[in-house]
Amino acid sequence: MKFIVYLKRLYRLIADPKPVSFKLRGENVVIEPNCKFGLPENIEIGSNVKIGEGTSIFAQGGCVIKNGTILADKVDIRTANHHYDGADLGMLPFDEKIEAKKVVIEENVWIASNVIILPGVTIGEGAVVAAGAVVTKDVPSLAVVGGNPAKVLKYRDANKYNELKSAGKQFMMLQAEKYR
Repeated sequence: MKFIVYLKRLYRLIADPKPVSFKLRGENVVIEPNCKFGLPENIEIGSNVKIGEGTSIFAQGGCVIKNGTILADKVDIRTANHHYDGADLGMLPFDEKIEAKKVVIEENVWIASNVIILPGVTIGEGAVVAAGAVVTKDVPSLAVVGGNPAKVLKYRDANKYNELKSAGKQFMMLQAEKYR
């Protein structure tokens, strides 16, 4: 059993080989290999967070990922876009201006594989974003969204969510206890 615990700890060291200087990084943050962070000094990560393999976060506008959130592999978070429209447009197809807006991911959110999150989006507490979704607008708390553009498919059971939250049944927190 001790050997298995040792292997799990070794995996976590390999999975997060290069410490990145984030604006904030909580406890029990697992960052899997091949992640890219543009302007990590604009990224705030809470505790008990997992960022899956190959995820990219480009944080010109800032990015906040709160406690208990899990990002699966190949999630792409963008916080800036080219200026391409308006009376002050200086060239085509876009000009040199960048329009940056913060992305906020609230507590206990699950973002599945290959999701794209665009600038200015807030994903509400306890939401689930289905694989391959393109999130262009805010996601309500406890919503399950999917598609391109992402739309609400249904809502999670609020009573069960609150019961599990009150009991401290956060996936990454419980996983950390296995490694001790």
